[in-house]
Amino acid sequence: MAHMVFVETTRPATRAIDHALAMGHEVTLIRSGRFDWLLPPAEHERIRALDIRLVEIADTRSDMLIEAALRDLMAGGPVDAVLTALQPAATPAAIAAGRLGIRATAARGMINARDKALTRAALDRAGLPSVAHATVRTLEDALDAAARIGYPVIVKPVNGLGKALTTWAKTPDDIHRHFATLAERREVLQTGLADELADAAFIIEEIARGPLHSLELAGLASGAKVPLILVRRKTGRDDPVLEMGSTVPAPLSAEDRRAAGDYAVVVAEALGLDIGIFHIELIMTDRGPRLVEVNPRIAGGAIPDLIRTATGIDPFELLVRVHAGESPVSDWLPETCAASHSFITMAEDCTIRADLAPDWFEAFRPRMASGGCDIRPGASYRRMDGNQDVLGVVRMVAPTIGEAAAACEALRAEIADTLGVKLVELVE
Repeated sequence: MAHMVFVETTRPATRAIDHALAMGHEVTLIRSGRFDWLLPPAEHERIRALDIRLVEIADTRSDMLIEAALRDLMAGGPVDAVLTALQPAATPAAIAAGRLGIRATAARGMINARDKALTRAALDRAGLPSVAHATVRTLEDALDAAARIGYPVIVKPVNGLGKALTTWAKTPDDIHRHFATLAERREVLQTGLADELADAAFIIEEIARGPLHSLELAGLASGAKVPLILVRRKTGRDDPVLEMGSTVPAPLSAEDRRAAGDYAVVVAEALGLDIGIFHIELIMTDRGPRLVEVNPRIAGGAIPDLIRTATGIDPFELLVRVHAGESPVSDWLPETCAASHSFITMAEDCTIRADLAPDWFEAFRPRMASGGCDIRPGASYRRMDGNQDVLGVVRMVAPTIGEAAAACEALRAEIADTLGVKLVELVE
């Protein structure tokens, strides 16, 4: 059995720790307090009660501190793999593991994927289909780049995550507004996420036309790369930057699915991504797939649970097996049913009515495959600006894609009526 070292965890990714223990692996969790907000108190308590070693360091965004912690662990025995599902910790963990010769995603691949400007440059060097782009730091440079590329454009941080500080710009006024509101938008970000976006560099990109998809790609220790599943993504009707949910299976032809899988493989190779499970977002245009971005770690949020629902296979189990040096997959995952989830997010700043029952959401649970909601009576919530503003999720299962997606929307409409608020409208 292997000694698996996790660097931080998210709420969904605690399942990876559970799988590692179930397989008989020795588990260490290196953590700091900077990302405690990702887990509810009960989950922190559960993690502390597990048969794992907990190592506290001041900052898991420091490769030097992670390396020191790993050296201390190696003094007592071998460390076989280092992995994380948390983006701010992913690159420093890979750098530290690389220095010590421990199995982990290659640091070069992490760095290239994390920096969106480096990603585009790698695709350009490899001669892969991409979009027009420019890296900027000032309003003036952004306006010049957008004029060259042609509106509409998307403006996003070069090292962003969760679509924070990202703007769909249809006119120069939208770019003016993006830069004018940066300070205000940073203030509402959680600790750790705000620090991650401290760099003032942005990338301006041409808009690829077509439906948004994401693809999970497994990189095996053997060097093989295996496309696992394509997910159709839901976006905001008025703001396509907003991620509003997902549906599996993606409604694509066998030819388009093969093209997307082949494209994801060559993109990962161009970036230098090797071992791990990678989340690749792409647009299926009439000229073929075009990259949106690469997250050099497993999908976050509700997507892994959606995949598990639709296939019966937990991506977090695959993540552990891949880092243990196994080859648990050789082809696309089987899709046994249609599953769809939609997010509960506010279309405008609002205050929930105070007479709402504290357990109001429980009445909806029997009709869902799964889901949850953190909205409380009398509480105030801000309009959705990024993934950090998701307040709940509803997931439905049905024989067909259309039935699953329609059931999600019907339930969301009932929830909006119960809350007396306007939720963000979405498109499939």
